Amino acid sequence: MSSPTGPIATVSALVRANLQRLLREKSNYFFILALPLMIVFALGVAVADSATSSLIGVVNETGSQTASAFRHRLNAADSVRLVDMSSEADLRLAIARKAVDAGYVVTGSEGHLKVEWFAAPEANLELRSILQSALTETNVRGQVAQVVADQERVPLTEATDLADKAAEIAPKVEVKVSHDDDAGSIAGAIRSSLAGGQLTLFLFLTAMAGSGYLLTSRLYGVTRRTQAAPVRIGWIILGEALGRFVVALIQAAIIFFGSILLFGVDWKEPLAVWLLCLGMGMVGTGAAMLLGTVGRSEQQVGAIATTLSLVLAAIGGSMQPLAFFPDTMRTLAFLTPHAWMNDALWTILVKGGGLAQVWPAILVLVAEGLALLGLATWMMRRSLR
Repeated sequence: MSSPTGPIATVSALVRANLQRLLREKSNYFFILALPLMIVFALGVAVADSATSSLIGVVNETGSQTASAFRHRLNAADSVRLVDMSSEADLRLAIARKAVDAGYVVTGSEGHLKVEWFAAPEANLELRSILQSALTETNVRGQVAQVVADQERVPLTEATDLADKAAEIAPKVEVKVSHDDDAGSIAGAIRSSLAGGQLTLFLFLTAMAGSGYLLTSRLYGVTRRTQAAPVRIGWIILGEALGRFVVALIQAAIIFFGSILLFGVDWKEPLAVWLLCLGMGMVGTGAAMLLGTVGRSEQQVGAIATTLSLVLAAIGGSMQPLAFFPDTMRTLAFLTPHAWMNDALWTILVKGGGLAQVWPAILVLVAEGLALLGLATWMMRRSLR
């Protein structure tokens, strides 16, 4: 009786076969190499655009001095550019078309001005705070001018000029705002966290895509014929799982190094990030093995793998950072492995944490991966008997 094929040779052959199948299908080059980097690039551009100047439409129907002062105060903000518009209807249309981010209409008289603010629901909070600050400062200026006019019995316009001159010679309080433009800027941190979300999404999705290969091998009897070599079932399972695990890590490496080279993403703690990738790769591999073992057809397995990957990614914070989730939704999110990895990546990339802060998430991912691999192994053993 011939001796069993060596375990290393068996496992290596199965891993090599999986990689060859991956490389043979030209469409995989797009989904594994190009698509993740395109998404990271698009999200990075979106974050960069949000950090540029906001356009504010202005409709001034009064020509009053107070309205001019309000405009001057807004214009002083570095992140704002004003665009004159002829009517409220034009302003509303420009906001609807996203030609401007927001706008305001000034009506009334010098003594009683009305400022009406218009903005799309998604207008950021910074614009609103700038508007509120400008309104407050303009109101204080008007109130001071009114007091001067009443006390000195001079026209309001003259009192306004006196108030402005007094403001110019009054002691100034210098406020210095420093920014860490390299690692600590908000835009850079959010860009890194978005890259982390895509890393989690595609790492799991790529591993799950391997379920189709396992199903094909099972349906066409390749796995059973391999067993007849003779090869122990355990080595077959290890080779199939390791093949999917290697493919998942290749995907992670493409996103990790590609985002660094092309978009300047700073992963801060590479060791901690890669330990998270190893844990998530185990989870994706276990889920793929389980699905490939119990699946009935390629169409069924493909649909389940894609849908499950996208749903878990959305719930687990790959589409939007978990920090922006409501409390109830955030609690629900941690039923998914994606939330554990995304939360750990947020801790690393945004909060500046390291391995000491994220090791519980790594343990959770490894435990989930081992549980899924164990269940898949048991199911495959049953199917191969």
